[in-house]
Amino acid sequence: MTKIIFIALGGIEMLYNGRDLNALMYVLVSIGFCLFGTFIAYSLFKTS
Repeated sequence: MTKIIFIALGGIEMLYNGRDLNALMYVLVSIGFCLFGTFIAYSLFKTS
């Protein structure tokens, strides 16, 4: 849950500084990496 808070804070900070496209890319890439890491961990540690 902490990673999501930092993603939101980073995106909001970029929006305040007028970097809309950078904020969007930052949020999308961060969420993508979180999902990729979850998939890798699930693949490595699933029990069946």
